Amino acid sequence: ITNFARSNGGLSERVSFPRKYIRPASPIQEKLKSFILDQTLRENISYCYILLDVLRWVVNITDIQGTAKTMLIKNCIELFGSICESTTKASAETVMSKKKAKDYRPRIAEMLSKKMITKDLADDLLWLWKKRDGIHLFLLETRADGQYRQADFKKAHSTTEQLFTELGAYHDILY
Repeated sequence: ITNFARSNGGLSERVSFPRKYIRPASPIQEKLKSFILDQTLRENISYCYILLDVLRWVVNITDIQGTAKTMLIKNCIELFGSICESTTKASAETVMSKKKAKDYRPRIAEMLSKKMITKDLADDLLWLWKKRDGIHLFLLETRADGQYRQADFKKAHSTTEQLFTELGAYHDILY
């Protein structure tokens, strides 16, 4: 695009982002309704999905490589981790004390013991949380470059979707 623009007198127009590539927020919010009571949280999670759609497009459609691609994937994983953190907290608070629902790892263990989630999902949520910890740059013992792959993105995405499925089923039975 840049080469084309330079050879034609500069970039006078913006590159068009493909319409309808980004999901609307309302179906995502509707999916979360049975296990997240807070409307603002549902809206904010749906906005994270909108950003994830944009980042996914850049990763999948452009020829971006190297550190830049790794950091885009890292950002996606951090978003999925934040979505899971908020989703598990909001959902757990409907069936356990706020004290038990406070911290992520104990919350996941408690959700597993209450059969809100399966063991496989609990393991994947803990994997995602460990990957998401890369958001804390001061905690990293190695370079972030190369630590996040396309397969990690896919696993983070499927973990988040599985969380929605399992919590939806749990709360449907509960109510």
